Amino acid sequence: IKEKKKNVTINDCLKHAKNQFVETVYYNGEKELIDVGIETYLCQCSPYYFISKYCSFTLPGVGEFSAETLYYYQKEILKDFINWKKVVLTKSRQTGLSTLMALIFFWKIIFFPKEWGVIISKDGTSAEDVLGKIKENLKNIPFWLNLKTTTNNSKSLRFSNGSRISSFARSPSAGRGTSPTIALLDEFAFYQTKRIAEGIISSVVPSLTATNGSLYIISTPNGTTGEGELYY
Repeated sequence: IKEKKKNVTINDCLKHAKNQFVETVYYNGEKELIDVGIETYLCQCSPYYFISKYCSFTLPGVGEFSAETLYYYQKEILKDFINWKKVVLTKSRQTGLSTLMALIFFWKIIFFPKEWGVIISKDGTSAEDVLGKIKENLKNIPFWLNLKTTTNNSKSLRFSNGSRISSFARSPSAGRGTSPTIALLDEFAFYQTKRIAEGIISSVVPSLTATNGSLYIISTPNGTTGEGELYY
């Protein structure tokens, strides 16, 4: 458990035991007899535990890989995303951080009921791309969660536990009318105008305050003036 970035004790685990034993299958094909209550508790405690055991990601032109192969810096950033309610991160291109965010959303939505994830990106294609990275892992949802997908379209996902994910292209009203518990403003430095960026902030932040939610703003650099000024 220490390796998976979460300190829990055997007694903590035993308190959540359900004496319901099944053979789970990890993404790498390994099988293990687990107590459903304990395994659920471990996954809820540590997104890294769940992501490394059950999730995958795709490299275009290369193929699909186990998320167990996350790089060191991705593991460290993952801890920041979980330990802090608000994170602003400037990234380089092709570092896999959009994929990492997708996996965090996936973990949050399937293990906690009535969560609402909101993804806003620089355009509809980019927003749908992040959502698509989440959809790639629908096949990896552990069967013992008994979780069903009730809505699955190009802009949203909804599950039988009452949790959902909605994606939006940038606009002054993007995210308005939602009550997110976790929000991603992806490629924020490319939101075209200060008015659009401030409009999105004013739409999302009050709702996150009400739900005690988490806000993640990530972007590649886009200068210190013009379109990228507010992010800078």
